[in-house]
Amino acid sequence: MRRFEGKIGDGQRPLFMFEYDSRTQLVHVESALSPPKVLTLREVAHSLPGHPDLVALIYGLHDGDVATSAWSWQDAIGAGHSSDATIVAPGVSEMMRTRRCERADFSPFNGRVVDLREADLSGVMFGEIDFRPTLLDGAIFAFATVNRCRFGPRQLVGLDLRNALLAGADLRGLDLSGAQLDGAVLTGANLTGAVLRGTSLRDARLDHVDFSQADATGAVFDGARGIGTRFTGTNLTGARFVGTRLGAAEFAGAVLIDTSFKDAILAEARFAAAAGGIAAARFEGVDFDNADLRSADFSGTVLTRCKVPARAPLLGKDADRHTRFVGAELKSSLLGSDWSYIDATDATIVLDTEFDETPLKAVEAILPGITFAGHTLREPDFTGAKLHDARFALCVMRFANFTGAILPGADFTGASLESANFTRADLRAGMLARAWMLGAQFSGASLVQANFSSAMLAQVDFTGIKDRNLAGASFAGACLVSALFNDVGVPRSGLARTTFSGACLAGADFTRADLSDVILSGAQLSAGDGTIEVEHPQRPRPRRFTYTMTKLSPDATDTDTTCPDGRGGQCTIEQLRFVPVPARWTTS
Repeated sequence: MRRFEGKIGDGQRPLFMFEYDSRTQLVHVESALSPPKVLTLREVAHSLPGHPDLVALIYGLHDGDVATSAWSWQDAIGAGHSSDATIVAPGVSEMMRTRRCERADFSPFNGRVVDLREADLSGVMFGEIDFRPTLLDGAIFAFATVNRCRFGPRQLVGLDLRNALLAGADLRGLDLSGAQLDGAVLTGANLTGAVLRGTSLRDARLDHVDFSQADATGAVFDGARGIGTRFTGTNLTGARFVGTRLGAAEFAGAVLIDTSFKDAILAEARFAAAAGGIAAARFEGVDFDNADLRSADFSGTVLTRCKVPARAPLLGKDADRHTRFVGAELKSSLLGSDWSYIDATDATIVLDTEFDETPLKAVEAILPGITFAGHTLREPDFTGAKLHDARFALCVMRFANFTGAILPGADFTGASLESANFTRADLRAGMLARAWMLGAQFSGASLVQANFSSAMLAQVDFTGIKDRNLAGASFAGACLVSALFNDVGVPRSGLARTTFSGACLAGADFTRADLSDVILSGAQLSAGDGTIEVEHPQRPRPRRFTYTMTKLSPDATDTDTTCPDGRGGQCTIEQLRFVPVPARWTTS
């Protein structure tokens, strides 16, 4: 049994009391206007005289179909007296007990509006409710389930919807400014065009939620999680995504001004332009401090006005899932020192002044045409990187690692590449003229048509190059003191001939090499032991090298060989030693 007391209009004088038996679903009524009686809920609604507020309390007592489905407000109020007051919320206490309210009709009756202002509806399961006729200011829907319910344009402003279940909710165009949606489950909800100014969505579930064209200025998404969340064309000025986990989120056309993605996980997020003429996201003052941007797509974006992150973001994941900056404009400070697995095809990367101060790692990076010219790269690691036509002219790169790098047409003119590792690198048609390459490694490297003119290659081992093929390569004027060319061949590549013209070959070893069709005019071969001083713009002082006799048999040449004396071969010993070894070699 539950006992209630009804009041007349002034709220002071008792009108009647009733007891409801939930087992029999009967109401025991003691009225000041009539003898005691026992009524069904429907009889109460249709025959009980008195103030409508009492019937409003009766409404919702039953937790079955009668209370929540079969009755409308008009049915429940029956013949009650009219009043200027609003109708008290239907059975708020009972809704809190049963935690259910489905398909109830909250329409006004006799000009009276359902008043749910300040009502605590926490945890109630609402189904197919049209709240538009009601007053909801200050209502609390924390932990409530809101299933297929409808709201007016501004009814949700500032409401408490913490931890509410709003999966699949249609909130298009509604104003939720200042609402609290912390911990709410919004999976599949549609908030296209909604107003979310200052709305808090901390720790909310946002799987496949659509915020397209919404105004989320100053909204807080800290700790939220979701997959496939859409922010297409959304205004996210001043919004916070600190610590969010948003996989494959869509930000095309979004306005990102002073937006914070600190510690956010944005793997596979898309900021690039999208189909339908949607432009790339706009960035200004955006903070990616320690954000996980692996496999994200920033193609075509302008990122030069992003904040310099205190901690560099995570970029790329593996060779099949690059972070894409295709055609983007950005500063190196945004990338930090680890560029591994980024795709910067056609991108413009401005190197900041701090760039030369930290080691660079760019494993499997795609950086065609990138320009590092004139910079110091501290022990850079370009393992497996795609560097077609990259510019490294005059760079200082000691112990650079280009293992497996793709470098056709790359320009290393005048660079310092001491102890550089080009193992299995593709240097076809690469320009390495006047480079300092003491101790460089070329095992398995492709050097067809590579240009080493006037390069310093003393003691470099070329014996293990790919296919032992130096076709079309140029070593004109190079310093090749004690370099190893054992077993190499120089088959003609098109019309280009391999040339060692003017090269210093003191102590070089060409054992079993095939130098047919090679140009040796002006080359200097040693007849015995000696020393030579080597000067280079990349070295502050000359470097002295010792050497032994050059090992190059006349049998390595043939009639197509141009001998050091300028005549055709097969070259004799005298012809091979025609030009003496100088005491000093200087790059031309």
